[in-house]
Amino acid sequence: MTDQNWIIDTIPSTRYPVYTRLNANDVMPDPITPLGASLVWIPEILPAWAVGNVRLHSFTPQEMSPDPYPPVAGFFYGYLYVNQTYVRITGIRAGIGADAIDAAFFAHPNPPRHQASPSDVNEELSAKMAQRVQWTLTTTTFPELEEERELADRIRAERPDLHSASNEVLITLARAAAPLQNIMWGRGYVTGSNQAAIGPGVIASLIGSEDPTLVIRLLGHAGDVDSALPSFALWDLSRVVRADAGLTGAFDRGEEGLLDRLRQDHPDFATRFDMFVHEFGYRGPSEWDIGVHTWETQPELPLALIGRLRQLDDDASSAPLRRRPRCRRR
Repeated sequence: MTDQNWIIDTIPSTRYPVYTRLNANDVMPDPITPLGASLVWIPEILPAWAVGNVRLHSFTPQEMSPDPYPPVAGFFYGYLYVNQTYVRITGIRAGIGADAIDAAFFAHPNPPRHQASPSDVNEELSAKMAQRVQWTLTTTTFPELEEERELADRIRAERPDLHSASNEVLITLARAAAPLQNIMWGRGYVTGSNQAAIGPGVIASLIGSEDPTLVIRLLGHAGDVDSALPSFALWDLSRVVRADAGLTGAFDRGEEGLLDRLRQDHPDFATRFDMFVHEFGYRGPSEWDIGVHTWETQPELPLALIGRLRQLDDDASSAPLRRRPRCRRR
């Protein structure tokens, strides 16, 4: 690191000058590795993020052109920052305003004021955004996302064993897979993450602000949330351990050598754990950075989570919450 920046730092946009760590800190709490930045984020994800905003009709291609980097996010001293200005303009064009965007996504007691510009307003794009909202509230399918899910599953199934692959094969696989981030961020991720806020926003406007927890309680029964599935699977594995004295003893002996002990003394559980890693091994403590260990490259990480979860009683499960009636009278 120099006095001014780190080796992978980007240059901030002059058109959209306000950046924030809020929200970005949740998904990438640590500085990004040079591998993650140079292989994936700077050449693939940042441009695709900009393309996604054009696909959503919130910006024109010219507005999302590099400045000198796509004006959606950046890295400063290695940390990911989201461009708050462009998100505010999105809110203005959607008809909810910059302040509402700040309150929803960048909760801060004293954010810098938005410097309004006549170009913030674009009636043509606003009309197209309204049409997109109508699609979001009425569609039951998302073909692009399903296509990307199938593609990712096929790549995972056809991939060789990473632990036995040579460095040359690993490099080749990484370079071949990196451009796929361009497709998936430019279509499924940006579209899905942006449009996912519409439903909660509509519900919040209908029920008012008297009880902000109502939105969460209503949406909590929706189910089929991919990001929640690993948590449920971890909980199920922890119940197996808690109910078995032998497994409990294996975990009580500590994390060092635990996986080897499980494979030797508890092969059934080890097989089930391997299936869990095969399904959810892409998860990890900083999974947006490919230079950081995941559950597959370091299975001790999910084993440690299972070890902590096994200490909890069964009544700590989220299953009863999911079985509650879908609505309650007030």
